[in-house]
Amino acid sequence: MNRKKTQALASPSNLDLFAPPLEISLATITEDAENGLLPTVDQLYLRFRLFNVKFFAGKLPTPRIRYSERLLAAGLYVRNRQEIVLSRKYHDLFPEDIDDTLKHEMIHLIHFNHNAEFKREAARIGASYKAKSHKNLR
Repeated sequence: MNRKKTQALASPSNLDLFAPPLEISLATITEDAENGLLPTVDQLYLRFRLFNVKFFAGKLPTPRIRYSERLLAAGLYVRNRQEIVLSRKYHDLFPEDIDDTLKHEMIHLIHFNHNAEFKREAARIGASYKAKSHKNLR
């Protein structure tokens, strides 16, 4: 077997063979947001996995994901820490936006700036590229 084929066969996969199967649908995990409840951090990781498989063929590395009590923007991606931070204040006001914000921040793993490529990717996966504003977020 030639070297390229051997390397391709041995290349690592982002899919965890020991993780439980992704049987939960996106409709199931969005019920809490519709009821005004924010998902737990564990549920955010599950959503990340579902979106990663659905929109990115499972190729995105899994960053750290957490809530911030101080952040006033909807969310941010901290590249040097490989971390997605979601604003609890923002999502307490707009709980229905949690999946949109997570998908937006996932795009930042491959397109750091809000350039044309970022906007094309956002349109492809159905994510916005600008968050809502609110007087309590100033």
